[in-house]
Amino acid sequence: MFQCKITGHVWPRSALGCAPEDGCAGTLEQTTPDKLDQNQRVKRLRQEYRTSDIFRLAVWAEEHSAQLSPQENRRLQELFKKGIRNILSATTTLEVGIDIGGLTAVLLSNAPPGRANYLQRAGRAGRRADGSSGVITYSRPRPYDLAVFADFGTFLGQPLRKPLVHLQRERIVRRHLHAWLLNRFFAAAMDDEDSRGAMQAFGSMGRFCGKPTIPYWDDDDDVPQQGNPASDLSGQFRQELIGLRDQPPEDVKRDASALLDGTGLENHAADWKGLIGEVLQAFDEAVKVWNDDYEALRSAWSETVGQTILETDTSLRRAGKRTANAIRYQLKILWDLTVIEALSDQQFLPSYGFPIGVQRLQVLLPDEKDPKRVREEDAFRLERAGLLALGEYVPGSQLLVGSKLVTSRGLKKSWHGAAADSSPGLQGTLCKCVNEHEFYRIGAPIEQCPVCQAPPVNQGQGLILVRHGFASAAWDPPRRSTDVERVGTAEPMTITFRQEERFLATKSLGGVEGVEARYREDGELLVINRGERKFGFAICQRCGYADSETKPAPAQGRDRLPSGFASHGPLRAPERFPSCWRLDEAPVWRHRILAARQTTDVLLIEFPCLGLDAANPALIQTLGFALQRAGCQLLELDTREIGVLIVPAGTQGQTVGVTLYDNVPGGAGHVRELLDHDRELFDTALQVLFRNEAHHRRCESACLECLLSFDAQAAMSRAPFVRRSAYAKWKALLERRLA
Repeated sequence: MFQCKITGHVWPRSALGCAPEDGCAGTLEQTTPDKLDQNQRVKRLRQEYRTSDIFRLAVWAEEHSAQLSPQENRRLQELFKKGIRNILSATTTLEVGIDIGGLTAVLLSNAPPGRANYLQRAGRAGRRADGSSGVITYSRPRPYDLAVFADFGTFLGQPLRKPLVHLQRERIVRRHLHAWLLNRFFAAAMDDEDSRGAMQAFGSMGRFCGKPTIPYWDDDDDVPQQGNPASDLSGQFRQELIGLRDQPPEDVKRDASALLDGTGLENHAADWKGLIGEVLQAFDEAVKVWNDDYEALRSAWSETVGQTILETDTSLRRAGKRTANAIRYQLKILWDLTVIEALSDQQFLPSYGFPIGVQRLQVLLPDEKDPKRVREEDAFRLERAGLLALGEYVPGSQLLVGSKLVTSRGLKKSWHGAAADSSPGLQGTLCKCVNEHEFYRIGAPIEQCPVCQAPPVNQGQGLILVRHGFASAAWDPPRRSTDVERVGTAEPMTITFRQEERFLATKSLGGVEGVEARYREDGELLVINRGERKFGFAICQRCGYADSETKPAPAQGRDRLPSGFASHGPLRAPERFPSCWRLDEAPVWRHRILAARQTTDVLLIEFPCLGLDAANPALIQTLGFALQRAGCQLLELDTREIGVLIVPAGTQGQTVGVTLYDNVPGGAGHVRELLDHDRELFDTALQVLFRNEAHHRRCESACLECLLSFDAQAAMSRAPFVRRSAYAKWKALLERRLA
């Protein structure tokens, strides 16, 4: 404690002998509690504080996070403002936009990703001049946190990033032009009184493309009868585009020109016929992808039905019906896919602004008013992007929400979770070739690797692209506990660069012979979870209940099922018993890998010129993050906006490389711009690896001045950074640069 000799005021700390008040100029003196208790000026106040009932109150903490509904968060926020709750454990939901004055302290449970995040979070305290406040940052034993702790001045001295809107990137503007034209078409085609949610605004792809519905093949039916096809709205939209191209109304041209004004497509408005012709081509290509997938599955369904009809053996006929219905579930998922989601996947429409690729964890529990009924907990809002949900929401995972533990128990079979006539996702096969490339296929069997044409090493493992999200079980409601657990790991990969696909390629990226690059604007990221023991998941076909397999494949039916699986209750049942299955049945998928995918811009950089060093994952990882950091500096981006993946080395002379990708669904053109400025990218990467001589002497691996960032520490836990070695290799490569 410190007391001012002039004012007599007491302070908990001293800044060069000064206190933050007028009249105190180096006059603070250190004191003790015993001396203050004898001081005539403050002893009575100290005694009153010491005996006050206010300090007999217990701590009452609440959670404030995006996992709770907005209504619940507002309720807790108001209680905290009024002092009815005295600790609020918050995520970044309190970082901006919420003003709670008079906070005593802010405790940060880890080092924030950047200076702006730190200032926003620390700024929650000390917003009013009504007392002293403190901000405490707890650095966890992770590389980034420890680096911030050791060199806080460098962290706080980082420049603040300027927010940018990339209106000059043509692809982004084209998506908005496409959305405007498609919305104009549906606005004219829909009834004014028709009310739909945002995702259903344009309906499903099956209806949009005029496909008939495929029926479930009942045991009583000899031949399944397809439904009548709907009107082909995709064809009508195509005809409208042709009309707009050849005979455009003046108001349409005027409105389109206003939309494109000041963007990278501004000059294209003058060539109206060419502009709409490009829209027509992009639309045809986007719809063709969905049509090809749908028709391939429908052909397989028709072939199965045809063979089953001719079968005279009863057991084989039943097996044929089951196969046909399994394919039919796949067709139904594709038929129900919304137009917005399908065309966004093909980058015809923008992805941002819609819940595309978002997975929910539905929390079920018995209804308090009627224990025989089940309701969804509306105070929770558990949503994650699909790529993140594969690490947090898979069956068996436990997470803390609103001071209660929620256990994920299975996969949802529909958006609302109650549909029996549906499947939790598209099914396929994940394979690996002899050159270590992993790839998957939906429906059709895989004969060779689409990347290098090598044969697969085995028949692969069953894979499910989770479609509707995850669910808890009503018979296992949230409970008081802190036993948080994650199941398996989310493994990212890219299967973008197939030999038969189109992409931009160069053999001398950055002017360096032997550094190869391939780029696609509609590249695909895939994240998989193999379960707790990497044997996949067992999944109940009836209710969606799932659990990690405990034994390696192969296994069928009830053979070696996870403990308790055969006696599990339906997810939507308030009691665990009776069981979902009868004793003589086992409707279950075995050893399935769970997966999610995302379309974005992808740039693959390979280093065959490094020879044997190209198989060194630590070296390639370091070069990859140097290029990422350099790219973000060039484009003035946060490092979290460009992701990094390491491509594994092959076993037969395949080189290793890094994949840089836009870390936003649909892509934003970041890595494409880096491809256009490859020489600057390489020069900046050298500057990232070598700041100055003093830094070079003291930093062997990575630090805040060079490679270490919030998003890089996960990679460092897999393989250490080797900055000095990477700098030497990179410098040698640039010295070989072509004139």
